[in-house]
Amino acid sequence: SGSQLTADRIYVGDSGTGYLNVLNGGTVATSKVFFGYTSAGDGHGTVSGAGSTLSSGEINVGWNDVGTLTVSDGGAVRSTGTMTVGNANGSVGSLTVTSAGTVTVGGGTGILQDAQLAGSTGAVNIGAAVGDAAASAGTLNVGSVSFGAGAGSLVFNHTDSNYRFGVAVTGS
Repeated sequence: SGSQLTADRIYVGDSGTGYLNVLNGGTVATSKVFFGYTSAGDGHGTVSGAGSTLSSGEINVGWNDVGTLTVSDGGAVRSTGTMTVGNANGSVGSLTVTSAGTVTVGGGTGILQDAQLAGSTGAVNIGAAVGDAAASAGTLNVGSVSFGAGAGSLVFNHTDSNYRFGVAVTGS
């Protein structure tokens, strides 16, 4: 609790496998963060626990290779600019918002881009990913989820009985 990391840019999984875990009230602030930055990099992140926060101007999950980000148990991810899940040809991105986790893009009015370019794969999971046991839903505060030219998905696999998803969904 109270641990802080401030950096200009963070590359998680640049030329190998990397992990960024923000837990138990720790905070990370950066202008840009990439999970799975190069075609030889797997980047994985977890933001979990009350007060745990990842704040960035730009968040990219699966930029050129595999990237995952899970936000849970009161953790919060905030992008003041953009967020992309699955960017380039061959990239695979997965964002899971579960168990009171919160993701906010552009103050709640920004665009979350899912599977931006042709050949990319992106999955935005509310509760749990496909094939996993359903879990309580987290909160996605965005103006819209926009599907790009890749294979994107928006998965609702949660246990909440009164869940509302008031987010615009656009794209192909």
